[in-house]
Amino acid sequence: MLGGLPEPQPPLLQGSAKKIDGADTVVTQRICHEDELYDGEMREVEVAGRPVLLVREHLRIRALGSRCPHGGAPLCKGYLARGRLRCPWHGACFSTETGDIEEYPTLDCLPVFHVAVKEGQVYVSAQMKDLESSRRVKPMAKRCQLNPQIALLLGAGPAALTCAETLRQGGFTGRIIMATWENHLPYDRTKLSKELGATAESIYLRSQSFLDAHNIEVWKQREVVSLDLTGKMAHFQDGTCQAYDNLLIATGSSPQQLRCPGSSLENVCTLLTPEDAHRILDLAVGKSVVIVGASFTGMVALDSFSPQRRGQLSTLPLQAGRTRGYLPSPQLFAWAFSQLPGFLPCRDGGSSQPCWQSSLPSGGGKRRAALPAGPGRPGGHRGHEDAPIPGSSVPSEGQCGRTAGQGWEGLGALAHLLPQRLAGQVYWGWGAGGSAAAASLPSFPSQVTSVLLSNGSVLPADLVVVGIGVTPNSNFVQGSSIRLDHEGAILVDLFMQTSAPSVFAAGDVASFPVALLDGKTAAIRHWQIAQAHGHVAALNMLQKQEPLHTVPFFWTRLQSKSIRYAGCGTGYTETVLKGDLDQERFLLFYVRDGSVTAVASLNFDPLVVLVAETLYSGKSISKQEAEFLPETTSP
Repeated sequence: MLGGLPEPQPPLLQGSAKKIDGADTVVTQRICHEDELYDGEMREVEVAGRPVLLVREHLRIRALGSRCPHGGAPLCKGYLARGRLRCPWHGACFSTETGDIEEYPTLDCLPVFHVAVKEGQVYVSAQMKDLESSRRVKPMAKRCQLNPQIALLLGAGPAALTCAETLRQGGFTGRIIMATWENHLPYDRTKLSKELGATAESIYLRSQSFLDAHNIEVWKQREVVSLDLTGKMAHFQDGTCQAYDNLLIATGSSPQQLRCPGSSLENVCTLLTPEDAHRILDLAVGKSVVIVGASFTGMVALDSFSPQRRGQLSTLPLQAGRTRGYLPSPQLFAWAFSQLPGFLPCRDGGSSQPCWQSSLPSGGGKRRAALPAGPGRPGGHRGHEDAPIPGSSVPSEGQCGRTAGQGWEGLGALAHLLPQRLAGQVYWGWGAGGSAAAASLPSFPSQVTSVLLSNGSVLPADLVVVGIGVTPNSNFVQGSSIRLDHEGAILVDLFMQTSAPSVFAAGDVASFPVALLDGKTAAIRHWQIAQAHGHVAALNMLQKQEPLHTVPFFWTRLQSKSIRYAGCGTGYTETVLKGDLDQERFLLFYVRDGSVTAVASLNFDPLVVLVAETLYSGKSISKQEAEFLPETTSP
């Protein structure tokens, strides 16, 4: 372990809590002797009964808040290097000197407490109000009515909110306007699929009072329809317009719709807003549900249904690719890892088997006719129209080689070790072609009653949830001088600048140069990336000339198991698998040209954040180093 709890220590002296100039109560407490802390140690201690993180690095001892502001993770189980402390759960990074954010996801900084060493004894002093909170809001500039500048932020997601707060933290005193088509303050959209019954207010990222205090305006139900780039003017659907000095486009993405008969019926749903989540939950109680789409949204939504709510649940993951078959729902984990960057189906040929097929126990999968793939849509996983390689026994051998294919088999073996928690069945409908696997949605009279597959199978359905990918919300810039990529995402440089002056883009709608792809542009639609984009865009609105420097970090939770992923494995040629599948604990490295470009894990913390920090520092990890990592490596 990286450090354990110390023995309880008595207070420094009776009456150590005292008033100073009428300020909040200040507590000073002796913690331990300095020799009890080794260099690089992170130890959670108590000060006045509250947890505090003590770290020692290069003989310097510091005290900070002990819990990550993003998700409450114990930071003593994270990773410490070069004055940077990474959260073990989601990869957020903080300066041990200031407590400030250095890598997202989080909105708040860590509180920092005074440390003194006297005669070898370590003392920590802190205000009680700071001890009672695990977060600290970085100071923000006040609005100055004499400053006529306007920063207009289109969108109200993590990218826009982070941009707004960074502008204030950077000293911007002009007007900040966030305009959103929704009727909500910025909220945590990732929780919708995990907590279908959550109220919008319970997942708001900031309260109205917080936004008012920092003079950040939020315009609700204001959808942008066009831009006048020459006149620096945004036009909205309600006929109003707004001038700007700097513009951020952070309009996100929208769910793609099915393209088959019946797809517009009443009980066919997508998940984007709190209202969508509530509708899905209400319609799903005690009913038969079909989820169409091999997306995280669909599968996490399925996972979130309790057994009492599930009724008879079926799911139809639909993804363009090379596999076919009929498999039980424990394959959820093999599917989940197949959706991470670098696990896309091969372009130039591949196996006709699912990636876990050769790991199935005897009789574990009843073969059925291949189902045609779903439509490729911008923003989602694109379809591949190549034919399978006949006779290949190892998945993805055509593109990735036998070693990589065998790594995929390991993931399939893990899936069989997991308990079957999901009711119903998973129909894996991957195959060549471009027609939808959901051939039609028969109805009576205006609602779906079943899902007809292209192989003739019929699934009874009281509700159909569609999760087949997303499309960037960029229609309003098409035809302008703002350049788009082939999927409709807005192209930006490392400063988040578009091809139009004073116009920046961030989040799901942006395609940016990815260092781990040798500078090639890509859209990476994750929460952490959106915040990093918004932060960098704000700095460059302030003329800081600060380039984007981040390592993509993704996480999700399925069947009470946490998956973590860092880097960008697209184009990998080999994998290195470490750990013990029987114990549901492993680490998977993605290797391209002899170097690790990404890593995924299950119950192997904090190794993913260690890799993320190593890649962030500019150091490379060779395939040999990954192979020589001890199987027994533990936090």
